Amino acid sequence: MSSAPDTQLHPVLAAVSAVEGAVAAVADVDPMFMTPTDKGEALLGLSAQIDRLEELRMRVLVAAGDLAETEGARDAGAWLAHHGRRDRGECRRRLRLGRALADHTATAAALREGAVNLAQAEVVTAAVAALPDRVEPGVRAAAEDRLVAEAARLGYYTNLLTS
Repeated sequence: MSSAPDTQLHPVLAAVSAVEGAVAAVADVDPMFMTPTDKGEALLGLSAQIDRLEELRMRVLVAAGDLAETEGARDAGAWLAHHGRRDRGECRRRLRLGRALADHTATAAALREGAVNLAQAEVVTAAVAALPDRVEPGVRAAAEDRLVAEAARLGYYTNLLTS
């Protein structure tokens, strides 16, 4: 029996590679000659995939506390901001939302499936978190389910809590 190292990529890294390959394959393609219908389909599809990828990135970010500790970073958001040349505030918000999504599984699933967008997921998790502590877990879950369903039906809303 061989003791050769396993060269199989982790599924998340395989997904990163597949996305990288797919985007590289169209890097020089000019969308100018797409039909208006195809442009609309592309815009909606790309937007949904970006949100789905962001959900995956947040799941990895939440799980990367060990990376931050190993590298001496305050948290994984700070590590990503530094190494990814990204805005620290954005990385902190993504880490916070990723942690919230770990507790709001219906919202996380809807984002992962493309049923809601990133902004809607932020609103839903904030709205459920804003419920008083006395609200029972079953009522919280029902409220989250309702908000997710409404978000999928109504479309974009981010000013719901700030208006």
